[in-house]
Amino acid sequence: MPLAEIPLNKAVQLFFASDSKRTEILRKDAYRSARSRPKANGGNFHTAFWSDAKDHVAGLLDLREATSERISKNPKCKRLYELLRDGFLQLWNEKRRWLNEPVKIVAKNIHGQFECHPCAVSMRGALHVRAGDFYSRIVYPYFSEEPELGEDGARLILWAMIEALPAHDPEEMRIIDVIRAKSYSIANCPLRGDEFELFEEKISLIADEWERLRRSYD
Repeated sequence: MPLAEIPLNKAVQLFFASDSKRTEILRKDAYRSARSRPKANGGNFHTAFWSDAKDHVAGLLDLREATSERISKNPKCKRLYELLRDGFLQLWNEKRRWLNEPVKIVAKNIHGQFECHPCAVSMRGALHVRAGDFYSRIVYPYFSEEPELGEDGARLILWAMIEALPAHDPEEMRIIDVIRAKSYSIANCPLRGDEFELFEEKISLIADEWERLRRSYD
């Protein structure tokens, strides 16, 4: 059974991971697929944090308090929760210092998808915020501790966001490397025009390795 769909965040993590780390991640996924088991990766952990971060932006909770509660329920993730919390708050507090208008959430969960042979790439959970008449941002998070996102990875995600969300303005799109408190846009990380070819080449290699590992469990 070929790889049918992959989340954008995970795809880019796999693109730039070391060979051993990439194979480790793909092997776990292939095994679960072969045994028809639900995924047990970090998705729920990151989804929970991102939900809290969005509620912090909306003024519905304090992220430090929410993170403490998460840690009390899942102490083994304490270090990563704190890295994510500190990185996000650094970005958010810097942004709030120069925004004179109150920030409003337009949409908490923007989803999109596009085809990139041989599978579909999904983008889920992007946050759309607005402040006043001129500030509008669609924010998509990169959570992985390793590898660091960097400009090459950010460029591919920005290109993918444009593909997945054709109704939105590319200039409003932001990818944030949460742990390292870095933000990327097409202004500070301009596209070069070869993103489609790079993405398709890398996703094909990932899909081929996943299918090979998947067959080994038949």
